[in-house]
Amino acid sequence: MSDKLIFTGMLAIAVVGAYLGIVGVSNVLGASFDLGDLAPSLSMNATGATGGASGFLASAASVIGGASSHEASRFMISFDNLKNIYPAKLNLQGDIRIYDVDVYTHTSPEILMVSTNRGLYYSDNTGLTWRAVKTPQGEITTESVVLRVVPVDTNSYLVSVFQNGVGFVYYTSDMFATLQRLVYFADEGVYDMVAYGNTLYLAMSNGQLIQYDRVKETFRVTHTFPSPIVRLYDNKDGFFYALLKSGVLMQAAGPLGEYTKISVQKGWFSSGSMKSVGFASSGDIYALGKEGLYRSENYGVTFDLIDNIPLLKKQIDALAVSGNVVYIISNGRMYISTNAGGSWKLQDNIPSDFGVHQFYFLGGGRVILSE
Repeated sequence: MSDKLIFTGMLAIAVVGAYLGIVGVSNVLGASFDLGDLAPSLSMNATGATGGASGFLASAASVIGGASSHEASRFMISFDNLKNIYPAKLNLQGDIRIYDVDVYTHTSPEILMVSTNRGLYYSDNTGLTWRAVKTPQGEITTESVVLRVVPVDTNSYLVSVFQNGVGFVYYTSDMFATLQRLVYFADEGVYDMVAYGNTLYLAMSNGQLIQYDRVKETFRVTHTFPSPIVRLYDNKDGFFYALLKSGVLMQAAGPLGEYTKISVQKGWFSSGSMKSVGFASSGDIYALGKEGLYRSENYGVTFDLIDNIPLLKKQIDALAVSGNVVYIISNGRMYISTNAGGSWKLQDNIPSDFGVHQFYFLGGGRVILSE
């Protein structure tokens, strides 16, 4: 066998091995990947004791920078599913990054929460005016990075805060008058949370998915991914999804199932990178990739590119799905499909100087668009 042929064969094996190492998943605490330098570790437990094998620990800058966010201080608000929209603004000077917008629907549907790099803000008039949340013991101030707020029950929230190099998860049952600290992590932030009764699943900045038992006050790492987990989706279709910072969407049969990578394009060299995803009530998955908008009718097994959108410019800036209605923003214009992408209607009522980055559908016809 010639040296050239041997070299070619070794190169092919090396490339395939690297690919499998990049997309691999582990369910062992601190376990290494084929690319061992990527193996993260649990940095601090509920009582403050360190644990886990050695690996990278994120710095404060990387925790903040790794979270899914966008610069914004202006919002557009609609009360009738985007037929009419109105301006609103956070009254802050300087740079502000928005990590999430949440609505409290249990007793006061007009209350909105905005998580930012400069604290937590709330509105009790559906977003027309905003006020800062400042807790009595200083757990949340305008110097805190609030990554996520998850409504749990009447007046109850889970909140993820990154402050002074430590990531905290708090629980409040009295609208932030008092906070109960559940768990904290040195140098790591909690980017998202999903609650199953007394069990929480935490999406970590170091790529770990952590299961926390609120009754026993114990937790364990269930999976480790090679990229920060920016969002968790319990889609009620029998599957659980984790969106990674790298643009990879992972799917499992429940949060403890075996995770597999979902790609919009198939093949060894397909990156499968997704900017954002949306889930329709029908079970269809929509993904915004490098080439445009994709749709899957079989829970992510295969995707088809939707190429009939009458775009003026070949770019899609934002995607949202509410019910079975699909919304996209392209070059400052909004396109809406009510038939799974079969046809599109242009709704051109967004100000030309407002660059939409994210939709937040809050129920009752209320929608927030943020820059």
